[in-house]
Amino acid sequence: IILALVSAVVGELFVRLKQPNIVGIMLTAIILGNIFGLFAWSANPILQFLTQIGAIVILFYAGLESDLGELGENFYSGLKVAVVGVIVPFALVFSYLYWISNTSWAVALLSANVLVATSVAVTVAVFTQHNAQKSKIANIILVAAVIDDVLGMLLLGVIKPLTTQEGGYSPITTVMQIVLAIGFIVFGVLLGRMAARGLSTVF
Repeated sequence: IILALVSAVVGELFVRLKQPNIVGIMLTAIILGNIFGLFAWSANPILQFLTQIGAIVILFYAGLESDLGELGENFYSGLKVAVVGVIVPFALVFSYLYWISNTSWAVALLSANVLVATSVAVTVAVFTQHNAQKSKIANIILVAAVIDDVLGMLLLGVIKPLTTQEGGYSPITTVMQIVLAIGFIVFGVLLGRMAARGLSTVF
């Protein structure tokens, strides 16, 4: 409760400074988390449950604020933004860690993969604060953020077997993980749209 109250106050201060409140909230979580060791509580099942509920609520809100038709119209523009947003940070982080910092290639690959993902929740929060969630630019960036996460997941499907020492590398395992990831996304969208029609009627 204290963390939520402090985050709300800091978020409001950031708004008054004409900055996104989500930035203030995240900074508060990082600072207080390190000072009071809150991250050590992550194994607590109650906290895990609350964080999962929080993520679901934020993404549900993002879905309510998004128009699937408008997102579809900006798909190719978002795809180009996403591809660049994946290749550039991945290449830069891997190059720095592997060739400059002399980090192991496995750690460099996984670290680069982490920075590929984009937070859809943060994207929506920033645009909502400025009442720009329906703009063309917002739709392109939102599409790019979603595709970023999908590409990051597919990339992880390739990288994980490469960096796992158990049983060596198996091309079949890599292909299967990619196929399962794509299948999950495709069926998730199709089933989600089918379910949404029925749920909309109920609501």
